[in-house]
Amino acid sequence: MLSSIGKQLFPASAERWAYGLLGTAAGLITTLLFVRIDKLRFAEVGVQWHGQTVQRFGLGVLIGALVMGSMAAMVFVLGGLTLQWNSQVSLAQLLMALLPLIPLALMEEIGFRGYALQKLRNAMGIRAAIWITALLFGVYHLVNGWTWQAAMLGTTIWGLLFAWAACKQQGIALSTGIHFAANMTTSLYTTDKPTFQLWQIQMADGSSMHQYKETWITAWLPNMALLLLSVWLIERLVKQQKLSTAVQS
Repeated sequence: MLSSIGKQLFPASAERWAYGLLGTAAGLITTLLFVRIDKLRFAEVGVQWHGQTVQRFGLGVLIGALVMGSMAAMVFVLGGLTLQWNSQVSLAQLLMALLPLIPLALMEEIGFRGYALQKLRNAMGIRAAIWITALLFGVYHLVNGWTWQAAMLGTTIWGLLFAWAACKQQGIALSTGIHFAANMTTSLYTTDKPTFQLWQIQMADGSSMHQYKETWITAWLPNMALLLLSVWLIERLVKQQKLSTAVQS
């Protein structure tokens, strides 16, 4: 949150990069402090580069794009919306807009799915650790000015999926990939005149988007579907962990 203040020292064009890189540095320094106190290594809290990092990040990108793409499709279909391709966008524009989302995702994964999650997991078990960090993730966004619905129903539920991924792989590469892809997917379309976005959202009947009214179905159904998916994955992981512990004992 302090890095969000520091980003204001940079030009608007570099604000996302500044926020993400400053936040990532702050997360790494804080993690270093706590692992030194606990006499641990970065690898033991899931924050270390290794041979499978890129592969796991790439898998996360695929999962995140599939999940967020499915949620967006629900909204478009149920809300009577359509997408108009933006033929004016360039690859350079797209990359400049999307690449900063990687450090922005990474800084939050370090903070919520690194040391904190692994410490809670060891002390309280997978299920409690995931739910606690997910709720704190929602509160963090609420304090940062998000609406109650977006923070506690949106980011909290996504926090469950991110934390599941971090516990599943015992590291943040997979969760960072999912997180980046979720942010990336929503950045690819806009209701306004597109700049770098690939699509412009329009009403299927040709009427103005100013007349669009969100219904409880389009507002709740995608998030509830994500919640059910996340809970199923978490409970499956908990069961696998118990089975693995029983076999070892």
